[in-house]
Amino acid sequence: MYVSINDAVFFPETFFGRESTLLKTPIGIDDTKRATRRYFENSTERTSLEPVPRPSIEDLVVGPKVTGNVAWLLQFAVLGFPKCGTSFMMRYLGQHDEIAMLTDKEHCELTTGTKDSFLVKTLLDKLPSGNYARGLKCPKQLEDPLAMDRLFRYFPNVRVIVGVRHPVLWNLSPSTNVRAVCTERAKFHNHLARLRKTSMESTEERQHFSADVQNVSYAHGFSETKVFLYDMAQLEDKNQNRSDILLDDLRSFLRVTKPFSQKVRKEKRIVSNAIRIDICDVEYDHLREVLLVTGVEASRWIRRFFVHAEGVTVSSPDFMDQLLAKWEEDPCEERRAKSNASLSRPDRTT
Repeated sequence: MYVSINDAVFFPETFFGRESTLLKTPIGIDDTKRATRRYFENSTERTSLEPVPRPSIEDLVVGPKVTGNVAWLLQFAVLGFPKCGTSFMMRYLGQHDEIAMLTDKEHCELTTGTKDSFLVKTLLDKLPSGNYARGLKCPKQLEDPLAMDRLFRYFPNVRVIVGVRHPVLWNLSPSTNVRAVCTERAKFHNHLARLRKTSMESTEERQHFSADVQNVSYAHGFSETKVFLYDMAQLEDKNQNRSDILLDDLRSFLRVTKPFSQKVRKEKRIVSNAIRIDICDVEYDHLREVLLVTGVEASRWIRRFFVHAEGVTVSSPDFMDQLLAKWEEDPCEERRAKSNASLSRPDRTT
């Protein structure tokens, strides 16, 4: 839980949570090799609290350089991926009384390589004084290894929230133009691997990646970063019990005491057809084939390795496993089946 005291910069804090449930995945797994402990089970870490007296900007930066201890300025970050519910997550989390979130826009200053001190100044000026869980959103940061290095250098205890979705459905996003589609960006597992939560030692794991990702992930050893992974479908889930569990898991992950409001469902945006492509059209069959190959690799690695790594939290793991398993299937087939069923249904008005 989050402790609101201000008499120290660092305070030891212990967390206890619900017992984790192993994913019942259809992929064969040696259960003895799984790291199944949730991040808050009998673990102790140091929580960065606001110093007293509160430092001034002159104490923290000199020109473009960050020179002071700024770890207390950021406790969590929504770092991926674009069009995976990150804006909704930013707004929703920002409504909590114990959370101070930069909600004016995305804050990707660390991806520029020149605005590190500007981010520190923004966190200091725009977020209130006090021991809040401070957060920001930058959905493209996880795709930038150098920006991630800077993030962990300045904020070593920051917790990372990551949203993913079926690669094909990701390309159905309203603001995704087919002329700008880069199928490489849909390889969410490549970027998750750079969080260094798994060893990349086994052939079974390494087969899902190109050599450059294998080397980056393994060469630097394990990371202690705490990660909360969700599939965008969980934000649209109509099952109230699972939605309640998601909220409680987020509360525990962010170390706040008050429950979240019950409205968690993401509203679907209505957009002009002029900016939407129909990736289920025949002309995009090849693009879909490429994205499905990516879906298979990402699904198998996330389900078999990533979600079982120590420090990684997922909510309703059985449901999450079902959602990830669907990445191996073409969602357009299900869509066509529903459309055909609707067309073949007899008209009862005549």
